[in-house]
Amino acid sequence: MIVGQVLINILPYPGSRLVVSAIIELLILRGALYWRGLNFKAIGLSLEQGSTELKIGLGISLAWVAVFSLNNTLAGSPPALEWLIYLARDPSVQRLRDTLIWLLRTAADALAVGIVEEVIHRGWILTFLIMSLRSYERALWLSALVFGVPHYYLGLKGIIVTAAFGYIYGLLYVWRKNLVVPIILHTLWDFALWVGVLGKLG
Repeated sequence: MIVGQVLINILPYPGSRLVVSAIIELLILRGALYWRGLNFKAIGLSLEQGSTELKIGLGISLAWVAVFSLNNTLAGSPPALEWLIYLARDPSVQRLRDTLIWLLRTAADALAVGIVEEVIHRGWILTFLIMSLRSYERALWLSALVFGVPHYYLGLKGIIVTAAFGYIYGLLYVWRKNLVVPIILHTLWDFALWVGVLGKLG
């Protein structure tokens, strides 16, 4: 019963615009690729060796989140899991339902952002820069900067940190020649950040 109620309430919510936006952006990108005679595989969005890529992506992602969470905890910013505390204090069906809906919506948002940003910034922009500049290093740094600057609302430190993450996502893409690993890392990082696993970053 509760599972049915949760599933019914996943999509019609304000944050679902991220999911809808992701679908629209992927359709536009698909059109642009088709116009050039290409497909998603040309920019690394392929499920070939999917189980291997999934295992590598999950392994790197879980280790990455665990290291950052431990580092932040040691630096005085432990995980901020108030939602879990509230659930423990009030384990009612309603509270459980609301928490599950929130977690699923947050996961959907994180996945939408992870897919769209990786397809655009690594699959499209980085691939274009590598072909144009004929240098992996210059292409990685330039694409990282292009990824970081739109996060100006986080301030200069936020731009630098986001650009560093963009560089890492780019390295993973170049290493695996596939977007699955960077998408998984990007998605799990955003999800962990938004649900408070990483504590307060700042």
